[in-house]
Amino acid sequence: MASVEDYASGRLLAQAKAILAMLKASDESLAGSPEGENLLTIISVFEPTLLNSAEAVQVIHASTHCAVGERICGPNHPEAEFTEGIFLDELAEAMVSVGRARMVKKEEAVNTLEKYKKNPKMLSKVSGKPLELCCTSPDTCLCWNMEKRGLMCIKRK
Repeated sequence: MASVEDYASGRLLAQAKAILAMLKASDESLAGSPEGENLLTIISVFEPTLLNSAEAVQVIHASTHCAVGERICGPNHPEAEFTEGIFLDELAEAMVSVGRARMVKKEEAVNTLEKYKKNPKMLSKVSGKPLELCCTSPDTCLCWNMEKRGLMCIKRK
C-alpha cells in the first residue's frame, strides 16, 4: 500500500517515473499481459476515482485540513502543463513538512479546483484513505497512460 511516507519521501515519484517510461515505450495494449496485470495490482491500492467538480468540492469540505502543491507526478514532467494537487489531512501535513505544499483554507483549495476547470479531477487513496485530489494532466498522468494502453484502472461513478 502506498503510504503518506512514500509520498513525502519521493519514493512514489521514482516508481511512477519508471512505470510511465515503460508505458510510453510502446503503443501496444497491455491488457491481459503479465506486465499489465502487475501494473493494475500496483495502481489498485490507490483506487483512482474520477470526480466531477461538485464531488471534488465535497471531498475538500469533508477533510480536516488541506494543502495545495504541485501534483505528485509534476516533477517527473517539467515540460508538462503545470497543475496542482490538493492534499488532505495527514498527507497535507506531510507534504507541507517536506516543502512540497502549503497549507490552505478549504475555500482556497476549492479555488484551486476552479483554476484547472478543464483538467479531470481524480481522487486517490494514500495509506488506505482518500487523501490526494489531483487536477490531472492526461498526457503525463500515470493512470490515464495506463488506460491508453488498455489497462482500465480509473473508477468512474
